[in-house]
Amino acid sequence: ALACAALSFLTYDFLFIPPNFSFSIQREEDVLTLLFFLLMAALTGNLAARQRRQLQALRDTQEETTELLDLSRKLTAATDRQAVVSAAAQHLNGWSDVQLCLLNRDGQNGWKVETGGPLEFTEAERAAADWAWQHDQPAGAGTGTLPFGRWWWWPLSVEDGPLALLGVCAREGQTLSGQRRRLLTALSQPLAQALAR
Repeated sequence: ALACAALSFLTYDFLFIPPNFSFSIQREEDVLTLLFFLLMAALTGNLAARQRRQLQALRDTQEETTELLDLSRKLTAATDRQAVVSAAAQHLNGWSDVQLCLLNRDGQNGWKVETGGPLEFTEAERAAADWAWQHDQPAGAGTGTLPFGRWWWWPLSVEDGPLALLGVCAREGQTLSGQRRRLLTALSQPLAQALAR
């Protein structure tokens, strides 16, 4: 907007302000015209940027609501843990920018991949998964706790503690955006409730 305002002023100066076909400014009023052009451009650009941010926030909210509704529909038909895991896998596998998996304890203090596998994890990723399970807090990539692996671990918890771990890893050449994290956080709640049920 500022560049457009400056260009408009220069065109106006070149074509209409005496001496014509020259960029020289001889009157103070013409300088005021430039300042007015720039002020209006700054205000208009600021309003346009604010509207764009609001529109993007509205789109993000709409996407989150649609995803929640879709997952909730799939989970209401699930009658056991395997059906819940299958519904979650079916819903989350459509995302092309991330790789997802659900982990559960295997009974020997290890991890069993319930969906999204088979996967191999580094020691740093296993340590982050263990910490997330024990402390019922997210850990791994993009967090302040054990961020050295590629996976971000989110515990699917109810009052009694975690029921599973949701693992998220950005695919090659992609990044895990804050909006995607917020969406996964929102989706984890109905998923945890379905697992508890």
